[in-house]
Order: sequence, then C-alpha cells, then structure tokens
Amino acid sequence: MVYTRAAFALALLLAGCPDNENQGSETEASSGGQSTLPTSAGSEGPCPMGDPCGNECVFLGSDENNCGACGNACPQGFECIAAVCTDLDPCNGGPGTVCGPECVQDLDSNPNHCGECFNDCGDGEVCSNGDCMGGGDGPETTTGEPPGSTGEPPGSTGEPGSTGDPTTGGSTT
Repeated sequence: MVYTRAAFALALLLAGCPDNENQGSETEASSGGQSTLPTSAGSEGPCPMGDPCGNECVFLGSDENNCGACGNACPQGFECIAAVCTDLDPCNGGPGTVCGPECVQDLDSNPNHCGECFNDCGDGEVCSNGDCMGGGDGPETTTGEPPGSTGEPPGSTGEPGSTGDPTTGGSTT
C-alpha cells in the first residue's frame, strides 16, 4: 500500500496537476467520497508537494507569479525568495554593495554593514574605515577638560570670593 501511494504521488508530480475546470464545484459526494480539490503541501491530494492556486499547483515560496499568495506576481527584476518578492539588484546597476534587499553605498561607514554585509556595530559604536569603534566604558567628558575638572583655577569653586584673591575677600594662603 505504501509503494502504491508513493508511485501515485510520483506520477502526479511528474504529470503536474490535473486540468479540471469544474474543480471548485465538485464535492466528495459526487466523486464517490474522494475530493478532487487541490490540497495543501505535504498532503496526498492532487498537489502533494505544492500549493493549490485555482486549478494549478504552485510553490508559493518560489513562484514569481504566485509569490507568498496566489496571484501575487513579482515585478520585473525581482525573484520570489522564501515567499517574498526580492529585488535582485537594489543598486540598479549603480555603485554600492548588495546586502540582501538593500543597496549599501559605503561599507566603510555604515554601522549596519560595517566592512561587510550585516556586520552591525554595537550601541555607541561608529563605523570608521570598515571597523566598529568606540562604545567603551570610560568616563565621558563634554567640556573638553579632563574628567573631574571644572575648568576653574585650582582652589576655586567658581563662586566670587573663593579664588584666593584678597580683593574679593578671599584668603591668599
């Protein structure tokens, strides 16, 4: 019985799907208890290895005319890859590097494709000359002064009279 089913499935695969114009109106009762409607992938019906679309057996994951869904045709220059219409040349023949569905203009400075496609720089890092840099744990300064510096002379708090200047009431010692 297993060999008979395998031989039948192979014959259907090699012969393609049946051309049955009344396929949508036929019921199990009118066919002697056997449905002739296309069934989903992996079943033992008329589309044992494909997906039913109308009267055809297709592969929704790779069919440019039925990409991801019946009747979803990919535009010219696109290919159906994993049920998604994918632009084969997002750079349109121009400069840049094709990284999946993207056209990356500069791998030397793109933090999502740093030096090569899909090489993401971490948080706080920048892409410079194709290498991710920065993002260290050291102290951050925004004044241009060394960490802990106030930019005032030594001994000063920045308040009048605290600079050690005797004319403002400060001490000289």
